[in-house]
Amino acid sequence: MDTSGGPARDAALVLTGVTLTDLAFRVSQVALPLLVLTGTGSTAATGVVAGVTGVPVLLSPWWARRLRHHLSDGRRLAACSLVGTGGQVVVATWATTHARAWWPLVVGGLVLGSAQALTDPGRDALVADLGDGLPGVDRAVGLLSARELGRRIGMVLGPVLGGLGVTAGHAVVLLWGEVGAGVAAAALVASVRPATPGPVGAGPPPRVRPLLRERPDVLAGWVVRGTGCLLWFSFTIGLTVLGVRQGRPGTVLAVGLTGYGAGSVAGALLTLPLLRRVAPLPAVATAWGVTGLAWVTIGLTTGTPSGTAVLAAAAATSGVGIAVGNAGVTAQVVRSSRGADRRALLAGQSALVQATGSLGSFVGGSVVGGVGPVATLGTAGVVLVVTAVVTPTLGRRRAPRATPPVAARSCAREGGS
Repeated sequence: MDTSGGPARDAALVLTGVTLTDLAFRVSQVALPLLVLTGTGSTAATGVVAGVTGVPVLLSPWWARRLRHHLSDGRRLAACSLVGTGGQVVVATWATTHARAWWPLVVGGLVLGSAQALTDPGRDALVADLGDGLPGVDRAVGLLSARELGRRIGMVLGPVLGGLGVTAGHAVVLLWGEVGAGVAAAALVASVRPATPGPVGAGPPPRVRPLLRERPDVLAGWVVRGTGCLLWFSFTIGLTVLGVRQGRPGTVLAVGLTGYGAGSVAGALLTLPLLRRVAPLPAVATAWGVTGLAWVTIGLTTGTPSGTAVLAAAAATSGVGIAVGNAGVTAQVVRSSRGADRRALLAGQSALVQATGSLGSFVGGSVVGGVGPVATLGTAGVVLVVTAVVTPTLGRRRAPRATPPVAARSCAREGGS
């Protein structure tokens, strides 16, 4: 039997593929709204296309649980990923043919979203399972930290590359580039073997609620992260409206997002060493609490002579906090579960993030328009700080005294991802 670094090779293939598709997605997202708006002339269509991929993820607890239970190796993940790439082909073809009707965009988005609801948590679970098979401490968390770093770098580079492509008149090419990235990623992951031996999908798929009852720290982390995702609109929509009211449309948001992106990359680099020294739930709570304080600071310094510099610094601090906080929640899942339980929990986390983020975006415009961007940022920051301080008591109060789970026993100490 060959044991010469198989899991390491397989993990590298999966990480390369997911980093490639993340970058291609960020690039294409600069072009797609512009193409939809110019092609249909409808701002409503632009909004629908932007949100339709999230619908299958929101509904995934009711339709995807049994299907997801079978995605434990590269071949099945690649096949499912190619289905999603088919949705991207529909969208790219629509843009190429300059069609006016936008129903193909809805169909393509639903196909892509359905595939992502299965493959995204499946890939993360496979990476973590491969990490469990590597020598050393906390390798599963380390691999997922590398995956998060690649995603954060894509968030910074993607819009820049996409902007250059759109400016050069290659918006449609960017969509086909995303298709090519999807095919390449599927080819990379197709040869990856299951990380754990045994029949695929044996037994009934686990339910998330009982798993959370056994892991109160994970539940507490989800509450903090879900609150942050729900209130994220106060940063993005708030800065957009703030810039318009200050006569600097786009500038304020650009400063905020640039600072946030740089901070999130730094946070991703800090994650693994930090979470090897600090227990995950306190790290998650502290990180999101710092993010809340950063938002309050932005609100308090708006309009001051140093407002722009403070905005950049506070946004960067927020980026560090969110990167560490998100990774910490994921590490709680990875360290306390394996196999089907891990896939179920990662899928539940994905649905939570999508649901709370979508709800926040849905109501965010009305909230910011009603109470103003400064009050929204300040209030959201305070709520986030209070949640980060209070919620960890849930995990501490309900933490089980029994023997630690299997994955946790394989690590030197508890922490986050």
